[in-house]
Order: sequence, then structure tokens, then C-alpha cells
Amino acid sequence: MGNSRGINLTQGQTLIWTGQQLSPTTPLYNMALAFTIEGSVQRDLFEEAFRILVSQSNSLRTIVEEIGGIVQQRVLDKLDFEVEFVDLSDEPCPSEALREWATCRCQRIFDLAKCTFDTALIKWSDKRYTWYYNQHHVVTDASSFGLLFRRFQAIYAALSEDRRDDLASLPQLPEFENYVTYEQIAREKNEASRQWFDTKTSLVRPSLYGKRGSISSTAAHRMTLRFGIKRSEQLRLLAMQKDVRGVCSHRRLVSAGTDCVPT
Repeated sequence: MGNSRGINLTQGQTLIWTGQQLSPTTPLYNMALAFTIEGSVQRDLFEEAFRILVSQSNSLRTIVEEIGGIVQQRVLDKLDFEVEFVDLSDEPCPSEALREWATCRCQRIFDLAKCTFDTALIKWSDKRYTWYYNQHHVVTDASSFGLLFRRFQAIYAALSEDRRDDLASLPQLPEFENYVTYEQIAREKNEASRQWFDTKTSLVRPSLYGKRGSISSTAAHRMTLRFGIKRSEQLRLLAMQKDVRGVCSHRRLVSAGTDCVPT
């Protein structure tokens, strides 16, 4: 169910929101994903499944708004949105057309006070589709998307196999508000943290090193580095050391890989 009252952002959310305000026209925190589906997809059931997913997930109905200088998040009872359908089946090269479409689409700037996600079903042919999904990082991460992905699979499977009664037996998704409450309690026990959050100051763009560079861009290029079996195992062992910190095992493995690549 929705929450008519706003709740505070977590520390992590506050940092992400602040970063977005400093670069309002740059999609710094867009988390865009594309999943290719080998096989036929029933468009009407796909759209229905996603609407059910939104109704079951508070994170998908969460908006972030600033009222009277106070930034809060709120879960809407109902969210108006569209699952766009893109037909690339007539394109001479659907893969290249999809790449161009997705590259442009993922740069859209979210209006966090209205909706924090964007989604579409793209058709290559009758036997191949792609699900495009993009959500702002202020309300999601890789772990939470994994939960949504598995739930979406379960909903679509139930609809396509005419097992609608099974939808009622699906377990409730975790409530993020519970974690927000937990963090607020922990924050109150930390004097320094409480003073930082209680400070009422205007957002000021920092002057890093006194000036900006001549080229300003957030463009990134992916590079692939193959560690091999031996070095991968060395990294796993290193990530298990108590001095390597991270919120989860995957994050510790990333820290180990970026800080020390074994030879």
C-alpha cells in the first residue's frame, strides 16, 4: 500500500540525490538494463505482468520530492505509467537499431517527483524480444533489481500458464521503509551523524581545486579484463579477508579486484 506521508532519505539516498542535484542534466544514476528474450512474448500479458509488479512493489511506486526545502520519499497508492512497445522487426539490422535506441533512451533524465523508472518491450522478431528497464539509483540497486526480476518472471509465468490463482500466494516483497526506520534509529545514536543531518544549509556546488577542466563529461567505456581461473580464485580468497570491507560479498570482491589484481 502507498504511504501518504513522506519519510526521510537514507544516508546513501541523500548522497545520490545530492549528486544528481549538482548535475541535474546528466544521467549519472540511471541504471539501465536490457534483457534479450529468446522466444515469443505475449505483449498484453507482459504489460499486465509489469503492472502487477508495480502494484506489489513499493520501490517502483516511490517518488522523491522536495517540499519546503525538505527532501523526502513517498510511496504512491497508484502510479500512472506506460510500458512502451518498440517494433524493430522491419529494421535491416535490429541489433544495431536497438543499440542506438537504448543508448539514446538511457540518457533520459528522470523527474523523481513523478516516476523513478522507465521500461519498454522491444520486438526483434516473433521469436526474439528485449526487455528494457531503467530505474534511478536513488530507489534501487543491483540486489533489489534481482528481487524485482525474479518476481516479474514469476508473475509472467503465472499469467501465461493460466495460473492466476498462484499470484495470491507469492511472498510479500521486502518493505524498504523498515530499513529507513532502522537507519534513522541508528543515526540518532551517532552524535556526529545527527549533527550533519540536522544542519539546515543550502546546497552549494563545491569548487573542486578552484576550477573545472576544459572537458567535462561523464561518458564511460567498458573494458574487459580476463583474470583467468587462478587469479579469480586468488581474488575470492583475498575478498574473504577481514580487512576487506563491503556491504556484501560481491562488493568485497569488487574492492579486492580494483585495489589489488594478483599476478
